Order: sequence, then C-alpha cells, then structure tokens
Amino acid sequence: MVFRYAAKSVRIRDLIEGTLIPSHKEEKVPTKIITKFGEVLVRVKIVGTVVEKFVSENSNYAFIDIDDNSGLIRAKTFELAKEVEKLNIGDIVLVVGKIKEYLDEFYVNIEIVRVVDAKYELYHMLKVIGKIKQALQIVKELKHYYRNFGLEKTLEIAKESYGIEEQVAKIMVESFIDKEQFKEKILKLIEELQEEEGVEMTKLMQIIDMPEKEVEKIIDELLEQGLIFEVMPGIYKKV
Repeated sequence: MVFRYAAKSVRIRDLIEGTLIPSHKEEKVPTKIITKFGEVLVRVKIVGTVVEKFVSENSNYAFIDIDDNSGLIRAKTFELAKEVEKLNIGDIVLVVGKIKEYLDEFYVNIEIVRVVDAKYELYHMLKVIGKIKQALQIVKELKHYYRNFGLEKTLEIAKESYGIEEQVAKIMVESFIDKEQFKEKILKLIEELQEEEGVEMTKLMQIIDMPEKEVEKIIDELLEQGLIFEVMPGIYKKV
C-alpha cells in the first residue's frame, strides 16, 4: 500500500523561505520543505497567476512559473504537458503537486492543474493566512522559551507541549534568531578562546546554544567579511 501525503494549501513565499530536506530513497523519505512556521510540506496546493510558460515541441515536457503576490515558483510536468499547453499567460491556476529537488533546487511536480477564478484565489489565500495566524502564536511562545531558557529546553517544550519534532523545532528557532547579535558573540568567543592554532568549531558549539546549521552560516559570513580566517578545516582565528 502506497502512502499518499495530503496536499497542504500554502503561499509561495513560505515555500521559498522554507528549509529544503532532500529525499532519501533508501529510507523511503520524500523530499520536503519545512517552513518557519513548523509546517512540513511534501505535497502542496498553490494558487497564483501564470507569468511564464514553456511546452516542448513533442509535448512531453512543460513548465509554468506561478506568482501569487508573495513569491514566484516553477511547476513542472512530463505527464500533463498537454494540459499546460491549454493555459495562457495571465491565467489564475490551481496547482497540486509534490515537492521535488534537482541540483539543490526545488520545484513543484504537477499532479493537478486547472484554471480558477479570482474568488477561489482569495479563498485559498484566506485559508493560508488563517493557518499562519494560528502558527504565529506557537512561534511567539517558542521564541519566549528560547530567549529565557535556551535551545535544548525549547526543543523539549516544543516536543512535549506541541508535538513538534526536533528537526522542525530547530528550523522554527532559526527563523527568529538575531543573527547580528550572535555574530558579535561568536566573533568575541573566537577571539577569547583562540590559541596559537585557533579554535575548533566543536568547541564553539559546546558553548553557543543555537542550531549548528545557524552557527555554520554565521561562520561563513564572518569568513566572507574577512573578520576571521580558517587555519585548518573547522579551526578559526580572528583577523
């Protein structure tokens, strides 16, 4: 029996700003996107205006670029190219499909595509905004816990109180971290802890109470800005 994921209504902005989790075929884990509101998306339902369209000469491949006023995304198909061929630039369309990735980029693989009217587009967006409003309350509470009790306690509360898995909770926490504040903190720590040979990333992670992925992003920014340099892989010194 093949499990079919429910298609979740979403605005394009939340897909674009979400975190892409690639598929693992050996573990039968599909490609998904986790939004900053903690929603896990495998199959999605989007509504927007067709702003670009392409159909191959033999009609065995097609794509459309869709804009819903929050962002732009590409939807592709091999099976429904003839349906895409019927669409016009400017049409408002409903697209249902699975998230797919290729070369670290993602798109929506079209399963359903049809023209809808402006009323349906408004209905869809109101439904999405309603979900976001509910999610914002949880984000607000987790932000409070993070600022007062740190990452580990926040992850624990997210699991026990809201049933949010650790991977999802970490992505939610990343969305409200004050990067500039932590950038200064990390730079100061490197200066204080470095010896002649520098300070290891593992040592920084033992002290800094934030997701490893976010620390790595800040380290990359500090390297790009020339404020630190990498002595050896994973070992840093302040300039």
